[in-house]
Amino acid sequence: MAEQLGDEARQARAYAYLINYHYLRGEPARALEYGERCLGIAERLGDRVLVSVARRYMGHAYHAQGQGRLAVRALQDNAEALAGDLEREPSTAAVTAYVSTCAWLAFTLADLGEFDSAETWADRARAEAEARRHPYSEAIALTLSGQVSALRGQLERAVAPLVRALTICREASLTVWQAIPAALLGQCLVTLDRKEEGLALLEEGVRLSDEVGVKAYLARWATLLGEGFLTMGDVRRAGEIGERALDLARAHGERGHEAAALRLLADVAGAQDPPQLAAAAQHYTAAIALAEELALRPLLARSHLGLGQMHRRAGRAPEAEAHLASAIVLFADLGMWAWLDRSEPELRALGHLVIVARPQVNLYEYLRQKFADDPNVQVVLDRRQGERRGETAATAADRGAADRRHMEIDQALRARGLAVVISR
Repeated sequence: MAEQLGDEARQARAYAYLINYHYLRGEPARALEYGERCLGIAERLGDRVLVSVARRYMGHAYHAQGQGRLAVRALQDNAEALAGDLEREPSTAAVTAYVSTCAWLAFTLADLGEFDSAETWADRARAEAEARRHPYSEAIALTLSGQVSALRGQLERAVAPLVRALTICREASLTVWQAIPAALLGQCLVTLDRKEEGLALLEEGVRLSDEVGVKAYLARWATLLGEGFLTMGDVRRAGEIGERALDLARAHGERGHEAAALRLLADVAGAQDPPQLAAAAQHYTAAIALAEELALRPLLARSHLGLGQMHRRAGRAPEAEAHLASAIVLFADLGMWAWLDRSEPELRALGHLVIVARPQVNLYEYLRQKFADDPNVQVVLDRRQGERRGETAATAADRGAADRRHMEIDQALRARGLAVVISR
């Protein structure tokens, strides 16, 4: 009707609703199509409210697709514009728009491994929401603040804001949002060994999303549920849910969630009795390829860790070294110290000498302290200024088997920042 009337203002408002509709339906590509139409008209007419709506939901849709950098650009532009609007007119709608934008920006940055920036934006969202005492805004800010901590591995820190967010959702009947803190809190509790309570919340998150028909991110919540069942030791159920998560991610064009589902299915294959090593390797490799393409560094590090663990248990030490070293350096770079702690037993089992590249001083100090009481593992910092790194391949080949290993170590230090001398 708006098109027939030639009424661009009403046409843009209709597009604004269609962006959100298709996003919630799990159709991010269509959401982005309507977002571009809405944004074009709104910018031409100078309608700041519709510009904000379009940018915000386009940011959500980009994130759902795994296009993190595009999501960051849209959400950051929106947050900066909305900050000025809040000063002029702090309406409930403006508060919700600002809080949601900042919180989703924090979520996106955390998926990319930019945790310090993520925490800054999460703090802005929480401060604004708590100052306004608006339940929906508070639920959003608390939920995604908890998600930032959970993605970094700081589970105890994540619990309190997620508990508060879930309580607000239940008291204020925020059913559509309730699925998110339920799933995220459930994941934390299962990992913290409150398994029954956590699994019930994980199931609630998926069930609520199914009941209200929200398909966006359902693959992500299903993946968390599958991880919960795997932690409980129910490998069969974890595999079933992992397959559903993968199907959902592919059906709805959520490539980042596809990578997470692949990593879950790799974990499931490795947990079979006997382990299905070929299937596990295939799924881990696919997850790593996607995570690298999309710059999802925390997921990339976890996938390398899983593949390294699988290779070590299969007796393939060189392959284990490559993937475990990649995971450990990434965890250190990202400040994911809890995950680094989980990696330490694998490193201990793998080698007797760990060499850390010069730029990785923080990682060196961490590992040196971790292995200080273990006489079987020595940690050293590579202080050379490139004596062997300048050699040609032909020269190195002439030096025999020992020097070939030196060359391999140098290559590992250049590529990953960490080398392990395998225990024989």
